[in-house]
Parts: sequence; structure tokens; C-alpha cells
Amino acid sequence: MVTRLQGWRDEWGWRFSGRKTARYRQIGNAFPPPVAEAVGTAIRRALEHADSPGWLASAPGGHPARVHDPVFRVLRSRDDFLTTRQLADLAGAAVRAPAGRPAGTLSPAEVLAHLRHLSQDFELEIAEGRDGPAYRLGRFRAFLGQQDHARHRLFTAARATIS
Repeated sequence: MVTRLQGWRDEWGWRFSGRKTARYRQIGNAFPPPVAEAVGTAIRRALEHADSPGWLASAPGGHPARVHDPVFRVLRSRDDFLTTRQLADLAGAAVRAPAGRPAGTLSPAEVLAHLRHLSQDFELEIAEGRDGPAYRLGRFRAFLGQQDHARHRLFTAARATIS
């Protein structure tokens, strides 16, 4: 119980009452107002997508959607099949290149890494062409607890370690 009447006073002027152990518990469980404000501000900025780069079309409810993955941005905006080289060229323009590499470039290996990541949530259609495989974004495979979803199997296997 935190009170301003009796007991030990901290640097913000709060008084903690009771015996030593009770005061330690109060201090350990306390959430100082400056921390609460910082957490609240961070949550609000995350919900408003205030720190996210790149606007794209609109999200449900008419709000602008932010897309972080440059390969996803390109695939979402196109209906045709694209090779890794085409994806690298189109998506690279939105990427800040690391030191030693020209700005606006993405390597084919980086594109494949993005495609592997996207394949967890989307069906990726693959067509063989003369320049190698080409990719197109398929339907979204949201995990809503379906028994046959790969994430359900992962969740079930790790259930003992999830609190």
C-alpha cells in the first residue's frame, strides 16, 4: 500500500508504509508515472504506426496501411509473376542499402529470404519461366487457430514452454 502519510519516502516523494519486507514489495511492484507515460506513448505510436516507413493503399476501416517489407509491397501492387531479379530491382528502390553497396539494390538471396518469410502467411504462386522461377502473391493464410495450420502444430509442440 502506497501512502503519503508515513513510512519511507523515495526520490519522487512517495511514502511506502509497513515493515521492511512490505515496503520492498511495494517498491518492487511500483510502476512509476514517468515509465507509465513512456509505455503509453510507445503503445499509442505503435497503434498509430507513427514510426513506420512507407504508406500503401488503405487498411480495413479506411486507414492508411504501412508496409515494411519491400518485396511484399511490390508483390501486393502487381498481378503478374516476377522473377527474383525483377523483385530485387523493384523492391530495392525502397531499401536503404548497407555501406559498400549502391543505394536501391537488393540481392536475389535477400529477395528469396523475404519470399521465405512471406510464405509463412501467404500462398506464393510459382511459375517456371526462361529466366527461372517467377513469383506472385496468393491468398492470405491467417492463423486463427485452425487445426491444419503449421503454426497450430508449432504452438502445440511448444505449449509447455508458453506461459
